[in-house]
Amino acid sequence: MSQEVADKVISAGVAAEKVAADNLPAPPAMPMGKQEEVDPFATDSTLPPETAEMEREVTQLVMGATKGGGNFAATPMGGSVKTIKKLIQDKMLTKVLHAHKESQKELDKLIAQVHNCDKARNTAFGGVNKQLKQYKKFSPLHKSCRGLEAVKFTSSTACHEELQDKKKIKDLKCSEFAEVAAKVGNEQANAQIVKKGASESVDSYVRRITATVCGGAKGKGGMLYIFLMHKARCNKASKEYKKMKKSCIHKRKAYVGKKTECNNLQDQMDYSACQRTVLVKDACEGYAECYQTKLGAYEEAMHAVRKEEKDRKSEWRALKRMDCLISSFLDGKVSDHEVTACKKKAYDTNHLIINYPKIPKLRMCSVPDLYPSTPAYKRAEFSPLPALAKGKEDANECVGVLEISTQPKAGPKSCKCQRVTLNGPYSPGPMVRCQNCLDIRRSQDTNSCPSGTKLFSPRSAKDWKTFLASATPLRAPHWVVDVTRPANGCGGCTAHPMNSGNKFQGKGKKAWKTSDGSPWWLRSTKYNEPNGDYHANCYLDLWHTPKSEKTVTFNDGSCGYHSKSYYCQPIHVSTKPKRGSPKSCKCKKAALTGKFSAGVLIRCMGCLDVRKRTQVNSCPLGTKIFSPRSRADWKTIVDSVKPVRAPHWIVDVTRPQNGCGGCTKHPMNSAKKSQATWRTSDGSAWWLRSSRYSEPNGDYKANCYMDLWHTPANADSVTFNDGRCNYHSNSYFCQPKMKKKKKKSRR
Repeated sequence: MSQEVADKVISAGVAAEKVAADNLPAPPAMPMGKQEEVDPFATDSTLPPETAEMEREVTQLVMGATKGGGNFAATPMGGSVKTIKKLIQDKMLTKVLHAHKESQKELDKLIAQVHNCDKARNTAFGGVNKQLKQYKKFSPLHKSCRGLEAVKFTSSTACHEELQDKKKIKDLKCSEFAEVAAKVGNEQANAQIVKKGASESVDSYVRRITATVCGGAKGKGGMLYIFLMHKARCNKASKEYKKMKKSCIHKRKAYVGKKTECNNLQDQMDYSACQRTVLVKDACEGYAECYQTKLGAYEEAMHAVRKEEKDRKSEWRALKRMDCLISSFLDGKVSDHEVTACKKKAYDTNHLIINYPKIPKLRMCSVPDLYPSTPAYKRAEFSPLPALAKGKEDANECVGVLEISTQPKAGPKSCKCQRVTLNGPYSPGPMVRCQNCLDIRRSQDTNSCPSGTKLFSPRSAKDWKTFLASATPLRAPHWVVDVTRPANGCGGCTAHPMNSGNKFQGKGKKAWKTSDGSPWWLRSTKYNEPNGDYHANCYLDLWHTPKSEKTVTFNDGSCGYHSKSYYCQPIHVSTKPKRGSPKSCKCKKAALTGKFSAGVLIRCMGCLDVRKRTQVNSCPLGTKIFSPRSRADWKTIVDSVKPVRAPHWIVDVTRPQNGCGGCTKHPMNSAKKSQATWRTSDGSAWWLRSSRYSEPNGDYKANCYMDLWHTPANADSVTFNDGRCNYHSNSYFCQPKMKKKKKKSRR
């Protein structure tokens, strides 16, 4: 039986060794603490089955020898015992040590990767500091330049005013000269002068002619004298005017040149401030993403190693007990006392304690607020400027840090949207990645893109270049893009490049288009798709991963493409004034420093004058006069823009009846039932105050706009007045209309 047991021990040992080799640990474990207490007379229940079996067999072998007695050193079984001992010492214990080292090595490697995130962040901030240095360089230069611009503007303005005076004098003097010239050069009048009167004596006649034509002493008073005197006055005034005009032109050029120089400095200052902010944002986002990802990998490994550390200690003690038993058995003389001693002996496992590296804390990383055109930036860079040189009216927009919602508009709980860090310019603005959301196949399907956004559709090769440098294809199961047509078939098909600038693809009612009518671009060269099996309104699949912006590919595939994950970008809102607006009307997106629930705020100036909701205004198609929906919207408005009064500041909150409705007894916002008769033109929510106010006080006329008659200091101090329909304006803020939900057809 002894040899048979020895063979079993060797077999179990080989199996245990294989298990140990196949289960070399991964990462971290439990904190150092008290060693586990194991019953010295029982097989450790935490051991792998093969190791536990081997310990039982070794114990049986030794206990059997103890009962049977004898010397096995010279027998075949004696060789087997030596083999078992060698197996335990040289292989199994070594495997445990190796596994321990591998676990420690893995943890150290993973925690190093967490630390590398911080190093990468510091490297990225090298570019940040460079842009900060540029910003600090151009900021004082810009302020100094604007000071000189104001001086030159004053000089130019004063010169122009003086020039107008000179012109008036010139015109007056030359007008007088013209009258004199006409008078003295009038042949008929002169003929009358030289005609002798019937009763006029020769003496009187000669004296009169001489005095009139020749004048007195030195010719004063004569025709030539008067003519030359007024001519000289006209010429002098003209020369002075021309000289002044030349000076004014020079001063005007100097002013325009200085203003251009200052504008260039402002552009460089704005660019540096914006780039610095974008780099900080990207560095912060990249660092946070890196930290969370690497920390997740470390923690996952750490949990696995904790269990392995505990198992390894148990296995080490078991192997050491077996080694003790086998060593006692080698001389062929083993006693119960030796067996018991091996079982009771405490085996040190401190060398198997894992050193769990300290996890570095996530460093706080905030994006600076000094970038165009935040309130802080305006205060720092433009408030100190002289009143006559306040900088460019159209502020440079820092697109890289534009706000964009990451809250899915609709969809399952699994749907999550995350902002994409864009490594370059992307003309539609910021972008989000939405995953595990509503599955979409057609442009009419409801997607999960956050409010104010839509399915992505790059507008140019440059947009694609930035996208490919920033993100990867998103297939679940396909990668869809917002380029569709409302008819079956391929339209411009394979005969023409797929982009909205190509008249064969981008014109007409059946043209390829985006859901918001914005430009789109897929290729500048022809491609063999879509090849004709297109179904109306269905999304194309970007079916290959482009190597560059020049190799974007797509397929129509009989409406077989769909996805529950996709990229989203801001909805394009037109800034073209509504048809019928005067030429003076100009609309432009306002730069906002926070979230605005309608998505976009547009400032329209010099447009159609309106006082009632029933009148046509100049807001671009798809938009209406603004009506903030919440206190948060007002906070963004107050922080970002100044009131638009021409002469009043109107808001799209009206009621179709005379009188005040909920009046002054209740707060003015759409959440109050008592104010239900007040509404917006598109039925969207509205908010003016969360507390009561003394207006509207009852002199309201149906459908008339109220005036936001004071400039609010904050979002809680918005004021308004009804004023018998006396409020009107030809300038106003506009925002996108809320889309009406389509009623589901009943079948």
